[in-house]
Amino acid sequence: MAPTTRQYPAILARGILAGIVGAILIDGFLYVTQVRPQGGTMLQLWSFVAMAAMGKGVLANPLAPLYGAIVHLLVSLAWGVAFAWIAASQPYIAKRWLPSGLAYGIVVYLAMDVVMLAAGVLQNPKTPNDLIFQLLAHMVFFGLPIAWIVAAMTPASADAQA
Repeated sequence: MAPTTRQYPAILARGILAGIVGAILIDGFLYVTQVRPQGGTMLQLWSFVAMAAMGKGVLANPLAPLYGAIVHLLVSLAWGVAFAWIAASQPYIAKRWLPSGLAYGIVVYLAMDVVMLAAGVLQNPKTPNDLIFQLLAHMVFFGLPIAWIVAAMTPASADAQA
C-alpha cells in the first residue's frame, strides 16, 4: 500500500533521523576499528568519499574532507528515507525491523560497492575476513539502526500517522 500525501512529512522525518544516526554509527565504527588503528584520520576517510563522488582531482582541494562528509551524510539520508518509504508502504518491514535492517545493510553495502566500482575507486577486500567485516559493519552499524529508528517512530496503525 502506497503512503498517502499526509504521511510524507512523518516518513521523511523518520528517514532523516535514521540516516543521520546510521551515518554517525558507521563512521564511528569504521574510525575505531579501521581508520585509527592504521594511523589514519576521519579527514582521510571523508576525502576518500569525496574522491569517489567527484574524482581524484578533488584530493588537491583542502575542502575535500568537508565535501566527503557532506556527500556521506546526503547518501546516508537518502538510504534512511528510502528505508522509511519502503517500511511505510510495506508495514511488515517495520514490524520485522531486525531481519529487515540486517538485510538492508547488505543491500546498502552491495549498492555502494557498485557505485565505487563505477567511480573506479573500489578496493577489493584483502581477505575473506575483510569482506565479512565490511558486511557486518553495514548490517549492524548502518542497516540495523536505520530499521530500528524507523520502526520505533512508526505509529502502530496507519490511521495514527499524520
